[in-house]
Amino acid sequence: MKDGNLAEEEGKLVGLRERREVLARKIAEEFERQCRVKGAEPGTANREAEDAGEGLSGYSYDSFVSKLGDSVLLHQAESDLRFQGDVIRLKDDLARSLAELQGVTSDLHLKLEGFRSTIEVMQVICTSFSENRTGKKKMGRSDGGELFPFSGATRSYLLSMCQQIRRELEKFLRRVLSTKCEAWPPRIHLSPGSAPQGEGEARGVLKSMQARDPSTFTLLCTSLRHLCALQKSHMDLSEEGTAKNAGAFVAKQSLWMTEPLLDEFKRKICFHFGQQGGTFRLDKPEWLLRYGLHAATVLQSEGKTLSRAIEGTGLEDIYSIPQELALGVTSTLQQILPQYLEIGEAFSGEEPSQAQDFSLLLLHLANKVREFDLKFAELLNPSSRESFYSQNPFSPLCSWDFGILINVLLREEYFYDWIGAERDFLVDKAEGLFKQSGAWDTEPLSEDSSLRDLDSPDADLEGHGVPLCVEQLCGLLTECINFSRSFPDAKRAEFLDSLCCPLLQVLVKKLSWRVDSYDPYGDTSRHSAIQATASCLASAAYVEGVVLDQCIYDRHTSGVECFKENAKGFVSHIQNWTRKLVSLLTKEFESGGVSNFRKQLKFLQEGKSQIDEDTILGDFLMIFDDLVVQLREVRPKVTSDVYRVIWTSAAACINTQLFNKVALGVQHNHGTAAVLAKVVPLLVSAFEEFSRRPRAYFKLMVEASEVLSMGSGEGQALLEEIGSLKESESLSVLRAHSIHALSPLQTSQLLNMITMQ
Repeated sequence: MKDGNLAEEEGKLVGLRERREVLARKIAEEFERQCRVKGAEPGTANREAEDAGEGLSGYSYDSFVSKLGDSVLLHQAESDLRFQGDVIRLKDDLARSLAELQGVTSDLHLKLEGFRSTIEVMQVICTSFSENRTGKKKMGRSDGGELFPFSGATRSYLLSMCQQIRRELEKFLRRVLSTKCEAWPPRIHLSPGSAPQGEGEARGVLKSMQARDPSTFTLLCTSLRHLCALQKSHMDLSEEGTAKNAGAFVAKQSLWMTEPLLDEFKRKICFHFGQQGGTFRLDKPEWLLRYGLHAATVLQSEGKTLSRAIEGTGLEDIYSIPQELALGVTSTLQQILPQYLEIGEAFSGEEPSQAQDFSLLLLHLANKVREFDLKFAELLNPSSRESFYSQNPFSPLCSWDFGILINVLLREEYFYDWIGAERDFLVDKAEGLFKQSGAWDTEPLSEDSSLRDLDSPDADLEGHGVPLCVEQLCGLLTECINFSRSFPDAKRAEFLDSLCCPLLQVLVKKLSWRVDSYDPYGDTSRHSAIQATASCLASAAYVEGVVLDQCIYDRHTSGVECFKENAKGFVSHIQNWTRKLVSLLTKEFESGGVSNFRKQLKFLQEGKSQIDEDTILGDFLMIFDDLVVQLREVRPKVTSDVYRVIWTSAAACINTQLFNKVALGVQHNHGTAAVLAKVVPLLVSAFEEFSRRPRAYFKLMVEASEVLSMGSGEGQALLEEIGSLKESESLSVLRAHSIHALSPLQTSQLLNMITMQ
């Protein structure tokens, strides 16, 4: 800063002092004039007189307050200018100190002392700024002025000086490392344990240096400490600029001290594993990743020896030296990995085989990158290992957003090629699952899974009856979700939409084909059709419960649209396939059992039957029992919710068919009524294994049997009574006779049969 600028600032201070003295005299005169008003407190009487319109020409209350305010503002402005003057002097000291520092070349200790004094000047500036800002916050600012004393130009100058000092200090550190620490960086082998280690390697390079040459180690640690202190000053100045531009996002800086420590390592790894290096293999990216992981492990261990270098600098709560050294390795890997992708893409031409080679490279690289990210996350957080490797993505202990190298594949220039390759691979794999031998085989029901009351809320047999191919496809979906756990949220949603949607489409297509390939009213085996439909129902419910529902309600995957849309679609498929399964189960009962039962009862009523009542009853029960057996077989193959719909629908079908075609479809006499009276309790008892209240599902037949069992006199009286009343009144009469399901018309039809006997 030039001397002319300093003189200008001092001139402003002199002018402010003179103006403040004049203003102070005026305020004193105003206050004295106010006190001459008799019988009034200072300011009050004059303000009241002015309000009354008396036009007092003496003291003005508002004028007094205004002058006091001006005095405060002048004091604040003076304070700001004094601070700016101090900063100007310190800036001159800083520039002079840096110039002297650059002049020292040979003596390392003298140069280090120069760094110390220079950085202390920078710290004084930042500390003074912090104290000034804190004081203003406590006082408050009523003028709406800037809270921060640094102008933009001053702050930019100080930030620039920080960077200049940083470059000088990093140059100094590189000199120390190259001349005093020849064993640095530590040797990294492609495979841990593949080469014998010397005593220094086993203990660690820095620990060996600390024991063998403590003065050099102290020199190194002191230099690193100064660099950390300088970075803290830089961060304080940057925070001021961020606060002035509220809402601006500032990414966390890497720890400056890691740059010179990793320079030689970066040079070596780029030389060996870059595209010009001898270890570069397009088909072996895992060599680079294995080397990088081992390097991160070694450097993290070395960093523990330097942990004290950051203490007391203000960065110890923000950074960890071991972790920052390990992260420095990953930043280098992120620079090298794109070379594999760029070269692979360059070799992929229009020929299908060449394009396939690039797709295979993308798939192979993605798998190796995922392995690296998992192992690296474990390296940084060994106590959380289980959370990284958890196979259940919906576990509350599961870790998310831990990926580092995966961000290379998430870049726009690679992401869509990679997603396309993954999608083609997964769809082919899914198609193959349904073609393998035994793909539709299901898990047998264990002996302890005995039939239970399905009205109970804990009656859940989910998982039984799910084909092997469906379980494996759910495994693919879960694998995709687990793969995406290391992604940022936005890319995760796009990734899962792109991969899971085609997988679910393949599943729905296969299940629909399997259901539709059996016609319930065709010539195909009814048993096979029932088994296939039940299997597809179980599959749909399984996928919905195990994958889709969990994805919708998990905060990490709730934004994936394909899960929401397919969840709605699966509900619709379950409803349609349930109706089809019920029609398959009741087909034989409707076409054979009910029709034959009605025919035999008509013969019995007309006296033409050649078989007795027990034989008629036995023939009907044989078909009915077959239906019950089919219901039992379906039970372990579907979930409890779906099964409840199935057996209640079957019960409703039995109840309705028998009532319409048998109870109302036959002109009953005592013989046929007696057969019905035997049938109804058997129906109810057969469904006791499905419900605690089976009678509620056969109300029409129960009440019809009771009406037909009435005596002729009782029936005639009830018929006449409901015939003479309005419908609403008739309902009350029927309720009094415990008839709730039958309408007055249906009751009259049954009663007419009794009275006509």
